[in-house]
Amino acid sequence: MPMEHKKTLLETTDDCNEDNKQPQIYAKNSMDRFGDDLCQLLLSYLSLEDRFRMECLSKQFRRTVFGSVVDITLYNRFIQRLLIEKTIDTQLLATIAIKCPNIETIDFRGMINECKEQIPEVLRLLRDNCLNLREVYCRFNETTAQLSQQFGPLVTRINCNELSYDIVDTTSGQLLANNLKTFELNYYYAEDRQLFTAFVAHNQCLKSLNILDIYDLNDTLPELAVQLSRLTQLRELTLGLVFDVLDDQMSAAVTQCLRTIGVNCKGLKRLTLALTFVGLSETTFQISLDSLGVYRQLKRLHIRADEIIADLLLDPLRHCQRLTHLELCLQKMTANVLKDMHIKCPRLQYLFIGYFHNIDTESLSHVSRLPALQMLVIANDCEAESADLSDNDFWDLLSRNMAQQMEHKKTSLEITDDGNEDNKQPQIYAKNSMDRFGDDLCELLLSYLSFEDRFRLECVSKQFRRTVFVSVVDITLSDRFIQRLLIEKTIDTQLLATIAIKCPKIQIIDCRGIDREYKEHIPEVLSIFRDNCRHLREIYCNIWPISGQTTGSLEALITRIVGFWPIQGRPLSLYHRLSHLGIINIRFAFDCKSDQLLAKNLHKFELKFYADSDIDRWSAFVAQNQCLQSLAVKEFVFLTQEAVAELCGQVLRLPHLRELTLRLLTYSHIPINHSLLTIGVNCKQLQRLSLDVTQRAFSITAIPDKPVLQIALDSLGYYRRLKWLRLEVDAVIIDQLLDPLRHCKRLTHLELYIKEMTANVLKNLHQYCPRLQYLFIRDMNNTIDGECLSHISRLPALQTLVIDCHKDIDLLDIDLNAVLSSSPKLKTIEIRVNNEKKFYSK
Repeated sequence: MPMEHKKTLLETTDDCNEDNKQPQIYAKNSMDRFGDDLCQLLLSYLSLEDRFRMECLSKQFRRTVFGSVVDITLYNRFIQRLLIEKTIDTQLLATIAIKCPNIETIDFRGMINECKEQIPEVLRLLRDNCLNLREVYCRFNETTAQLSQQFGPLVTRINCNELSYDIVDTTSGQLLANNLKTFELNYYYAEDRQLFTAFVAHNQCLKSLNILDIYDLNDTLPELAVQLSRLTQLRELTLGLVFDVLDDQMSAAVTQCLRTIGVNCKGLKRLTLALTFVGLSETTFQISLDSLGVYRQLKRLHIRADEIIADLLLDPLRHCQRLTHLELCLQKMTANVLKDMHIKCPRLQYLFIGYFHNIDTESLSHVSRLPALQMLVIANDCEAESADLSDNDFWDLLSRNMAQQMEHKKTSLEITDDGNEDNKQPQIYAKNSMDRFGDDLCELLLSYLSFEDRFRLECVSKQFRRTVFVSVVDITLSDRFIQRLLIEKTIDTQLLATIAIKCPKIQIIDCRGIDREYKEHIPEVLSIFRDNCRHLREIYCNIWPISGQTTGSLEALITRIVGFWPIQGRPLSLYHRLSHLGIINIRFAFDCKSDQLLAKNLHKFELKFYADSDIDRWSAFVAQNQCLQSLAVKEFVFLTQEAVAELCGQVLRLPHLRELTLRLLTYSHIPINHSLLTIGVNCKQLQRLSLDVTQRAFSITAIPDKPVLQIALDSLGYYRRLKWLRLEVDAVIIDQLLDPLRHCKRLTHLELYIKEMTANVLKNLHQYCPRLQYLFIRDMNNTIDGECLSHISRLPALQTLVIDCHKDIDLLDIDLNAVLSSSPKLKTIEIRVNNEKKFYSK
């Protein structure tokens, strides 16, 4: 079945030249077409247990399902599943640790006394198998104290109960906790005031403070307010106020305390107030929190109270215009508390109401007016539902207020400020909203767009605008790109600067595709990018022989040059970071006066033409470029046997060579098999070979440019580590041309450009290349027939077949579909005819 719109993934299967990426085509319903990075991000939404259940689904799942596990939370249920008769199953735990090698954080604060004796053994096993472990979160008790010597350097978070017992040396009275970012205290008494003063003095960088129960309020509140006011970096505050009496004086003290904190801690974004009453009889006193109006930067507020509150309790929130999340757990709340919430909190997105029996139709009417509300949560604390509300009341609320139906909502954990990361607030999005996946997944999906499509689609949503350009780390400049920037032969610098500002993470600029017609604009374009892209690290370009062109201060950034022509006053030695070089003649790599080599320590070298007269320079070049990994000689005319021997002898001196490209024009009296054999025997690390062989008869009576002799390439059998082979032969070949490939068992990619080829050349290819995944054939003379396809269909690992021909192929759709059905792993057949492509896929 023809496929009009296939997705492609650029994949490199070895460590050779990254510029020559092989297009790998996958089926439309295959997750492989998105790559492991996207699959890993999607699987990161699974729970740890679900990951183990689903790892067997595919090879890609097994590779990626545990890659995103960077933190693990241990709790009693987890430990119980590891126990075999009160003994930890060490083998199972070690398996879990090995499968999750990227674990950096272990949190076992949720383990209670029942399983605390297993903590040391579990931690030791995880530490020994998780090499990336950086942090441990724990409770401070006798068990964890015994582990301080072994795991002390790893512990970064500890839950404690009281100041006097946990963070102060009981013998010397010295404070043991300094420079904390988050501090949670269960109990605070009047006698702790002096210790707390010392604690605040040594923890000025504190960002989150939770004091769950504060007693002796008459004595503690004034001093507590003073000390909290000194914490200027505070972003999150939780105060649990325990009242034993409630009157005007106490209410005024609470109000003054909160006001003092709010005025001085201007950066506070999260506030939790828990008002608890103990030992009180029935009272009619109403709580008022007028001081909340000074918390102008507040984004999240949580109020919990179990006594009568004033109807105007939330009136001060009219000054908190940034409030987006509000949680109310008020046992004796009336509908009037919510009366003008739409005016006071126009940005409120999340509303939690803690007691269901307080909600009536009037309350829902007030809630429905909130203009930005996305999620309403009502907690039912009693067995019987309210008789005053029905499902229709809630559906009516949705129809008036919500833009999306909430039957199948998806949740995404989102932090909108820099408060306590442990208290993540579930943010609910519509099922068809990209926001539910988060910016990280959206950014990865948009990274598949072309550069132009990013500009067309950035207006789709705010999330697109935030993420569409983040993944642009390299940009390729072409003639078409320059044309769109020109206004009457002058570069639109403002437009170009806008592009550079939108893509602040650009690290690489490739302008090798700009032709001579627009070469004079290259310096100006590169300078604008350099001034606006602070992460720019590399530039790939051509150096044209024109007067007035200069790269100036950009020379330190240029690492790859494909076309280089010597310019007076601009020698090649100026480009100190040069790693890739392409030139026409090797003499361009030498100083024209002293004949000294200027290009050293290259990783890739491409030579357009090599002649017998270049032997001496070639030897000097190889001596100074021992780290060369990729070598390409595009045209080498052999006139003497000595030239062949010299070229091969120098190639053997390159121990790191991984990719070799040779275009050899030879004559019948000069054999090439021995030369290629010598390279294969000595360059055992070679993984990519591109061989273009043209052989002519050395005879006066022979017809010029007509191949008349048969050629065999037995030497290919010595390239045993070869993974990628491109073979172009302009000569009469023997049917056994590919027989030497039976020794190249690692070959996965094969490209054939053979003019005089018969079906017999492919006869036993399934035996020679059992791992072959990609096969490209250029059919010059329309020789591909049913017999050829029969041989191809036997290849056991073939995934992609590409046939390139100059005229219509003599094969029907039924023939190509038959190959698809008979070949076990073949996914795609691509037919190219005169630059037009047609796809067939399973």
